[in-house]
Amino acid sequence: MLRPLTLALIFCLPGQLLAQDTKKEINEGVVFRVVERRGDRVFVSAARAGASAYLALKDLQALGAFKLNLQIPGIRAQLENETLSLFFKKKDAVAVAELLAVACGLDIEQDRDEPEPGQILGTRILTVVTIPLPETEAGRRNLRKWALDWYERYLRALAVDPTASLDKESQVRIDMALLALAQGNLLAAAGHFESFLDKASKHPFASEAKLKLAECQLELGNFDQAIQQSKGLFTTQAETQIGMKAALLFARAHLAYSDKQLRESKSVRMNTDLAQVRRVPRGGLDDLVAMLELYLSGFRSQEGFPDLLLLLAEAHRRRGRPDRVLEKIRQLESFIEPIDLANESWATLNFLAGDALIESGKPLEGERKLLQFIGLAKGDPRLGLAWLSLAKAESDMADPLQSLFCARLALQWEGELQPHEAHRAKVLVNKKLLDLGKFDAAIFGLEVLLQGSAPDKELLVFTAQQLLEGGRPERAKAILEGKEKMGGPVGDRARFLLIQAEADQKHHLKVIDTARALASRIVDAGIQAEVTELVGDAYLALGRKKEAAEAYGGRIR
Repeated sequence: MLRPLTLALIFCLPGQLLAQDTKKEINEGVVFRVVERRGDRVFVSAARAGASAYLALKDLQALGAFKLNLQIPGIRAQLENETLSLFFKKKDAVAVAELLAVACGLDIEQDRDEPEPGQILGTRILTVVTIPLPETEAGRRNLRKWALDWYERYLRALAVDPTASLDKESQVRIDMALLALAQGNLLAAAGHFESFLDKASKHPFASEAKLKLAECQLELGNFDQAIQQSKGLFTTQAETQIGMKAALLFARAHLAYSDKQLRESKSVRMNTDLAQVRRVPRGGLDDLVAMLELYLSGFRSQEGFPDLLLLLAEAHRRRGRPDRVLEKIRQLESFIEPIDLANESWATLNFLAGDALIESGKPLEGERKLLQFIGLAKGDPRLGLAWLSLAKAESDMADPLQSLFCARLALQWEGELQPHEAHRAKVLVNKKLLDLGKFDAAIFGLEVLLQGSAPDKELLVFTAQQLLEGGRPERAKAILEGKEKMGGPVGDRARFLLIQAEADQKHHLKVIDTARALASRIVDAGIQAEVTELVGDAYLALGRKKEAAEAYGGRIR
């Protein structure tokens, strides 16, 4: 701050200093004169020496430029103790107020009142505030905001300056993009990076700008754009650190896209058939694996190679290839000692290895790895998946109580699970209740899961089978009603269970009629044989031995 308390603010935009006779025209005691009003903006001129900053701000308020507030009472003394000389022809009143505050080591925050009836905008409010310290986050944000505002004005000046160079504009756009990124304004940062690349694609910073743009697109959820931007980088710069970063981003964008597609796919929301789940388009996981495998050797010398292998292993996990997951883990372990990995990477390694071992039929080994992961990964969004894999491992090891415990823990992380994963956990809970003899509770839970327009077909047939075995044929028929036309093996089982339900109720004529109606739809030879046996038993119970013999022989009349 200059001392004694006198600072000259001389603005030569757009004109030069006012002539001496213009100064004489200013009325005594008035700092500013209105030059133009444009909407709610007020443009003023000034020719005054020795005015206090507080007087100048109050004068601008009196002219209707804004309503003035002070954050704390002590600010008034700070403004009154600062005297300034003001000479300019035309300047926006708000911009003048901001510069007055800055000259006093203060800042301005803008807001508006609620508009009055018939008004579009409310009165502008300027609050003079103290400047946060630059070593605090609030201070850094304020400094970045000032810099962005300054750069915006500078760009506007460059746009009308015929002598301005492209290098100057490029540097400004880089700085603005990085500042916007630091502020968390991803959309603005992406726009600045794009503008920079449009005008300076050969600039030395161009590759870094493309990478930063891809990062913005990924965070904004524009996965296609992030994939294309990063792919173009790592395929042309595979042996550089930029290329490695781009490859990591390429993998993360693909995985995020696969999550989005799976979450939005209605066909697998309530499905325990993992083969069907894996048939859903998954953000090009096959393309991800093929591309990274093609360029993988070029990244071996780059920092980040272990993380790239872990991302590849994750892609294989989602593709249902535990063998390939374990292959990538062996490749990583040949490259670096796992104990030397960063904590997050070490946790990921244990998660992937544990899940893959369980899926490969090694539940005890997989369980040890997943328990290590759970111990390391406090608050990790994959904890729900880890508990679900542990529930499967315990089920495979014939421990229904432990499996139930793990499945319920998985559901504590339901918000982080994909819909089909949460559904699998709920199904497992109810199946383990059945194993533990909690028939009514389990059937109630299964029937709740079957509600909706697209129930899990496998679960539907399983529940009907359990009801028949539990002596509830009417409830089994109610569940199967209208499902006679389902295709594939699950459809054959559903049709057989409908006939079985009638047989269990001794409805012999209905057994025969239902079989006649449905037999032509049954493809499975084993189920066909079971149906003919049920029909033969029904004819025999009715005393119709000839038809019974024909049915036992494979003919249904």
